[in-house]
Amino acid sequence: MNAIQTLHDLGKLSLENTQLRPLIEERALTLINQPNFDFFNHVADIRSLITHSSTGSRWSDIIKKLPPEALTTLATEARLAEYRVQAAELIDDENTLESLEKQAKNKDKRVFQIARKKLHALRDAKRQHDEAQQRLRHTLDQFAGLLRAEADKMYEPKLQLLHKKWQEDCHAALASDQREYNDLKVLCQHKLDEAKKLAEQARLRQSLIETQREERAAALGALKDTLERFTHTCCESSEIAALDALIKTQENRWNEACQAQDPSSSETSEFRQRVATLKEYRDSTNAFWTHSEAIERCMQNLIDNPANEAYVNDLSRQLNQLVWPAGYAKPAALTQAYELLQRSQPVAPVASKKNEHKINADIAECIQLLEKALDSRSLKESQQHAKRLYASLQSAPAELKKRYAPAMARLMAALDDLKDWAGFATNPKLEELCTNMELLCATSIEPQLKAEKIKLLQQEWKQLGGSANQQLWERFKLASDRAFEPCKRFFEEEKALKSTNLAKRETICTELEMFIRHNNWTQANWKAVEEIAQAARQDWKAAYPIEFKNNREVQKKFNVLLGELDEKLNNEREQNKQKKQALITQAQALTHDTDIAHAIRQIKLLQAQWKSIGITHHKDDRQLWKTFRTHCDQVFLQRDELNMREKDKASAATDAANQLIAKLQHLSQADCVDELERQLTMARQEMESLAAIPGVQREQIQQALLQITNRLDQLRKSARHKETLTMWQEIARKSQLCLEKYQTPSMNLSDGEYQSRISLPPPVETRLASLRDKTTTATLPLTGDAAEDRAQYLCLLAEILAGIESPPEYQAQRMQIQVNRLSGAFNTANQAASTPQDVAEAALEWYELIGISSASRTTQEARIQAAVKASIGSR
Repeated sequence: MNAIQTLHDLGKLSLENTQLRPLIEERALTLINQPNFDFFNHVADIRSLITHSSTGSRWSDIIKKLPPEALTTLATEARLAEYRVQAAELIDDENTLESLEKQAKNKDKRVFQIARKKLHALRDAKRQHDEAQQRLRHTLDQFAGLLRAEADKMYEPKLQLLHKKWQEDCHAALASDQREYNDLKVLCQHKLDEAKKLAEQARLRQSLIETQREERAAALGALKDTLERFTHTCCESSEIAALDALIKTQENRWNEACQAQDPSSSETSEFRQRVATLKEYRDSTNAFWTHSEAIERCMQNLIDNPANEAYVNDLSRQLNQLVWPAGYAKPAALTQAYELLQRSQPVAPVASKKNEHKINADIAECIQLLEKALDSRSLKESQQHAKRLYASLQSAPAELKKRYAPAMARLMAALDDLKDWAGFATNPKLEELCTNMELLCATSIEPQLKAEKIKLLQQEWKQLGGSANQQLWERFKLASDRAFEPCKRFFEEEKALKSTNLAKRETICTELEMFIRHNNWTQANWKAVEEIAQAARQDWKAAYPIEFKNNREVQKKFNVLLGELDEKLNNEREQNKQKKQALITQAQALTHDTDIAHAIRQIKLLQAQWKSIGITHHKDDRQLWKTFRTHCDQVFLQRDELNMREKDKASAATDAANQLIAKLQHLSQADCVDELERQLTMARQEMESLAAIPGVQREQIQQALLQITNRLDQLRKSARHKETLTMWQEIARKSQLCLEKYQTPSMNLSDGEYQSRISLPPPVETRLASLRDKTTTATLPLTGDAAEDRAQYLCLLAEILAGIESPPEYQAQRMQIQVNRLSGAFNTANQAASTPQDVAEAALEWYELIGISSASRTTQEARIQAAVKASIGSR
């Protein structure tokens, strides 16, 4: 064993020495497991060793390393079932498994089952992979549709759902599909981001509009409150600067609040009227306090000299220089001046006691409430009660005014202190707002977001009540204007975009109207019409943002046109729905058709008609198709069941035919000619009744029958050969008996001994009987040299006819016989060709020549028998 160095030598030795095979395999494994062993160049030798191995589990690890082609051979040829099974389990190629399944069928049940199971698993995996690819393709189509669709509120959930569907089947994605998905994902996400951005811009825009509307309302409210206050309370000289700042503040506030949206004409008129009234009151107040010293001097002169007409005229002249707005409270000094001047003229009517009592009660209540509000440090509530107190005092008689003057002065001083305190508390916050607004100027952010931040800072300013400090307000206003400058440009561009979008919508309406009016609706392409309607909706939505006020009429016209188009589409959809309902009814009837082939043909025609039907509502179409598909599947299921029955029938017929073939093959190996012929005839009859055998299997069976028929012919030929040889043996025996009788005349040749042991042809029997008679009576036709010459001639003739060689010493005589026969062929057609019968005739005549020497007979009989055998083999 140590002298054996190559795996090939070990393989040959294993085939020759079965008893040493375990030791040989151990040696082979040692060689294979060497580190430098070239495994793949010795696969054939390794496979041969494993194929003939009778020891289980020894080669399991080596089998795992074999290539697929070696595994296939091993799975069909290995002696041990364990190795065949292991090799079959390691094969994963579909084509190889199909070949293995065919080879193992009816030979190795376990290998056949493994191959079939793995084939089914591979095909299921392939089918699932194909289905996953189809779903991925559908998902990509949905992505493309989503990319074309409008980015509405359901866009993001739809996009997330498509991402989820892709992730579920992405393992089956091709590289091109993955690239397409990546591109579509980016585009859809970009579209979603743009939609969110536009929505946020619209929200900020609307929020800014609402904020500025509130700002304008607040400005009007502030002006109204100030005017109402001055109807009850007079503006002191110290408040004129604050009043002037308030007017400017509210004007700035109004102008800023008109940037995003123009106010209505009534709103603008109201604002201008209130500002003008307040400015008039400011100018009147300023004029009064400018001439207040002169008025007081005239009043003092008139008090000191009530009857002095000159002093009355001086006071009247001073008062006439003032133009006080009607309905607004006058300063106390001015009121006293008018009263003093009035006392020098007819006395004005005095209010009734009852009215005076009511006014007194109102003034007392207002004072009480004002004192309470001042104590709680509530500025807003204090201002409201102070306004009501001014109103009550305005209508009070002079006596009540004089009575409550000290209390009024005290309360107003307390209110001024409260205002100063409130201003002191809010000034740092207002300065902080100025700083934040200035920082916002230098910040580069989106215009919508910057406008929103500006709005928030302005709201905080408003909530703090503004500031009487004109410089602080101008600082805040300047920073606001600078910060809003890029926003202003953005809103101007947005306004231009709205105008462009309005023009686009008007164009859409025009084109849609032209299409509706001029399209041939009797031969309309409804699919194209549906696409046009969908495109019109998408283009309409894409033309956004829009100025809603200008869009009303265009929107109304678009709705009317689209409604008209939808009506036509709905009518066509309804007609197509009825057509599909009719096809469903026909398909349902076909499920009861007993002629499956006819039902299949009709159902395919219905499917073609279904495809030719035009548009329907998507929801209706899904439901109709589901019902129609159910009926179609039922018909196809019946066909599948019929095919399965036919397949089972064919399988059973094939198995029966294979059993017959196996039986015939067994008989053909047993040399049972008669039984084989009988069974072959019966098998052919049974084959004719097995019409369900498939073409391929039928051809294989026909080939097997042909092989068995050829085998039967061979057996028949062999039997005839043996029968002929037996006949010549019997002829030779009876010729030998005659020869012995001829050579020993005293020999008794009985009938029993000479009787044929087998059935010979009658002519042969007749000639052999005649030979016996001639031998007994010693009346042979040829004897001596004549018999010798004739015998030699017959031997050469038999050899010539049988096509075998003659002894060298007789070549000249043989040549002469051939020449003579060739010469005779020109005259006699019967001598042109030689047949086995000619050889038999020459041989039978030779056996009749018993008058030759024993030496000649022994030599020539061997030549005659060789010629007879050669002629029999040629049949």
